[in-house]
Amino acid sequence: MISREWLPRQHGAWAMLAVPALVGMLREGPAAVHALLLPAWLAAYLAFTAAGSLVHLRRRNAPIAPLATFGGIALVLGLAALSLRPELLLWALAFVPLALVSLGCSALRADRSLLNDGVTILAACLFAGVAYQAGGGLLPPHPQGQVMAWIVLALFAYFFGTAFYVKTVIRERANRAFHRLSVGYHAAWTLFWAASGSLGVPIGTPTRIGITVFFAALTVRAAVLAGRSVRPLHVGLGEILASAILLALTLTW
Repeated sequence: MISREWLPRQHGAWAMLAVPALVGMLREGPAAVHALLLPAWLAAYLAFTAAGSLVHLRRRNAPIAPLATFGGIALVLGLAALSLRPELLLWALAFVPLALVSLGCSALRADRSLLNDGVTILAACLFAGVAYQAGGGLLPPHPQGQVMAWIVLALFAYFFGTAFYVKTVIRERANRAFHRLSVGYHAAWTLFWAASGSLGVPIGTPTRIGITVFFAALTVRAAVLAGRSVRPLHVGLGEILASAILLALTLTW
């Protein structure tokens, strides 16, 4: 059996890792550089998870093999991808500060905090822009880039919402104030997407209706399941299903 040091047992995290990458790649179309970039992204995530564990444990004998292995793979593949698309290096200006904040949370034993959830989720969602640009996509202020920016926001709105929802069925089951926060968060986004057409968001009517219904369903889920005991595996599988729906919606945007 693969140990936790090598493969994190966070089922929902895999959807958060994969969906933005797929959105960015498929929105513009697969390119040769993606064959390097996507495995580098996976390896970088596993290396970063290992680094966070080392910082959290603060043990001299903490296992460093996962960090060295995945870090080396990410470095080699990342440099190869940059040789094809060197402009992608500018994304380091966003990812490095986010990584430092997350490692700081690990050092403070605040791995489960909303701050750490927020910065890691933001990093995952921003990778949609990396994969999009790698395939030849244009960034803002180009109109296509503006559409992609709104898609990244939709991805973040969903995945950050999972941080609230998951806590209400596991660590914050008895916290009614947190339950209300979770429901309110999802309800606010439902209203936003319902009004997005009149707010100038570049989104077609079918997609606007679809994403509004999607967030409305998430609001109902947040309200019905808050406080209930749900197995982590079932939570993760539910997130994978919801992520697949969101992937389909973003591809029709």
